[in-house]
Amino acid sequence: MLYNRLWFHRDLFAVAVGGGKINNPGRYLVLLPPINGATATSGTPYFTENPGDPYKAWDASGTFDWMPSQYITFRWEYNHREASVPYFSGSGGVTPSGGNTGAPGSVVPGFVPDLRRNENRLNMAILVKCLRRLSMQDIIWIAVTIAFFVLSIAYVHFCERVK
Repeated sequence: MLYNRLWFHRDLFAVAVGGGKINNPGRYLVLLPPINGATATSGTPYFTENPGDPYKAWDASGTFDWMPSQYITFRWEYNHREASVPYFSGSGGVTPSGGNTGAPGSVVPGFVPDLRRNENRLNMAILVKCLRRLSMQDIIWIAVTIAFFVLSIAYVHFCERVK
């Protein structure tokens, strides 16, 4: 892994870029996808973790931070990840249509999890840190944060209706 972060304009803005790769035969470092409720102890035939099973992956990300005060950070991050085998959850998900069925990770007749070999994500986050008495500026930023959160939820609901 290699990442670098740079600050600009008196630490008001920051940019981070980086990436990494993994070669993990046997998949012992890879988190098991929760297909049909699978856990690390239950396993699943949909994604095996046998000795010698190949797993190679890489990722790259870019992050932009806006820090209007020392008590709040707005973050936008883009990630691209790829694996040598289908691993990332696609739009069809990893849960059978009727919910998790049978023992965790067991085979469900007629169900095939939607696993993909690559994934692109755009993440947005807000960090609020309250260690002192709040000023009016902090209250305004918290209100903006809540408004941003409400808009994000509305956007998700809108996208679900468009499908």
